[in-house]
Amino acid sequence: RQLGELVSGRDALLARIREIGLGASTVSRLQTANGRTIYTTVPENAQLGKLATRDGEVERILIDPERLATGERHVALDAYSLSPDGKYVGYILSSGGGEVGQIHVMNIATGKDTGDVIESIWGEFSPDWLPDSKAFFYTQMTPPGPGGDPLQNMIARYHVLGTPASADVTVIGRDAGSTFPIKPQGFPGVSIEPESSWMVAVSGGAGVVQRIAVARRSELDLSGRGKTPWKLVATEADGVDAVFTHGDRLYLRTFKNAPNFKLISVPLAAPRLAMARVEIAEDPAASLANLQAARDGIYVVHNVGGLARLSRWAWRG
Repeated sequence: RQLGELVSGRDALLARIREIGLGASTVSRLQTANGRTIYTTVPENAQLGKLATRDGEVERILIDPERLATGERHVALDAYSLSPDGKYVGYILSSGGGEVGQIHVMNIATGKDTGDVIESIWGEFSPDWLPDSKAFFYTQMTPPGPGGDPLQNMIARYHVLGTPASADVTVIGRDAGSTFPIKPQGFPGVSIEPESSWMVAVSGGAGVVQRIAVARRSELDLSGRGKTPWKLVATEADGVDAVFTHGDRLYLRTFKNAPNFKLISVPLAAPRLAMARVEIAEDPAASLANLQAARDGIYVVHNVGGLARLSRWAWRG
């Protein structure tokens, strides 16, 4: 009897949930660069996020997945990344409810795609732009095939705008002789901050810990042989789960010997964790949940008794 009552009330419950859930608009995943702002907007009664920008006070939709759908096969907007000059956005579209899609690039001023398309991209892996906004790094999955596993043997590649994806160079790959060897289940990526001359190579996976290495931007090997002289900074045993650069230092969040996490840093030119400087010590009563680097310092979120505490750590400490 009770089961019958629950089943009979399901439709009314679902209708109420949809009424509440679709009755408000939301804005999220905001990115800014050189005066340009982009963000995801989900208007009232919509179910798919749209990529938008603002021209003055006027909102302009750049990508509306609902307009890209064909028949019953829907399209979704996944990760995206705004170029440092604010002119381009590299974005990932997937279809049919899948998690694997393609990178596309749009000229934001015109609202038109550049024609750059890269296949076999996991929806979570947005492009990492170089400071000149003319190229980006990206992580590519193994192309589907008999007996192949797309989640194994991923590679990190380098793409120049306006060139075919077939010409892209692998910078971290499956070659056993690579200067940054990774396990088959590792997810490699390369990033560089807009004002930095250093690159950071990361290999993560299903777990939270990451393998970290650094190299100068000027030393990037674009021959395809994977010979960039990476300096290994951290392995999985070091408990690092987040990393960024500022000035001449590399900052790492780690839970090694610090269950509530701490922030440490090392010189990029000599990144030895044994000589790391503690920037934000572990708080025994609060977990270091999030960090965001900005011009005036690092904005820090601690979880305290189930609530968030926000503070700012100035770059000089």
